[in-house]
Amino acid sequence: MHESTQISRGEGTVTVIFNTASTTEVSPPAVRAGDYKQLVDSCFTPKELTYIDEGLNAEVSFTFVMSDEIPSSEVSSQFEVAIANIEKEIGKVNEGVYFDARSTKAIGDSDSSVDLLKEPVEFQFDVPLYLRKENREYYVLTNNKGVCTLLNDLDKETDMITIKADSITDCLILYQDNVPKAESTSKFQITSSHLFIVSILILVGMWFFVDRVHSRI
Repeated sequence: MHESTQISRGEGTVTVIFNTASTTEVSPPAVRAGDYKQLVDSCFTPKELTYIDEGLNAEVSFTFVMSDEIPSSEVSSQFEVAIANIEKEIGKVNEGVYFDARSTKAIGDSDSSVDLLKEPVEFQFDVPLYLRKENREYYVLTNNKGVCTLLNDLDKETDMITIKADSITDCLILYQDNVPKAESTSKFQITSSHLFIVSILILVGMWFFVDRVHSRI
């Protein structure tokens, strides 16, 4: 899957490309940025942004290759250790799919990799159809040179995962089932409020009853 977006900045233009591929029979999901302007600002240095403002065109490309297996035993071991620690905090999690992520930028005649961003940027992953399920909580576990970080899904949608990340690294989609949606919590809170009001009414009724009994004595 290939998506290209052009962002105007000053006199120049930055082309942002998202490529997704799959090593399995399942088609790769789309990956996109939540805010393309913020993404551009975070990928280029202040000096490079000045060149773009003055009319130099640039390009930044992101490639995500989906796989149902982690190709490196070393990376797999790092994820296993991280998942074991995560499960101590939030309970059992399941592994979804793995993404090998890479990014490069080009401005003028020079090009380089993009590993770190100047600030966290929102990325959106479409959830593969076979992983979509109601009351399922998604996470993204990133691996930056052996340092694993768990990122929470920000939008809580069944068909999309939204995260904020400050690096372009390999990642693993994790999920938990039977997690109540926010609406369920709201219903419980309303029910509790009703019970509280009923309790107050009962107490008031008992007070009037006792008061009438005393007044007759």
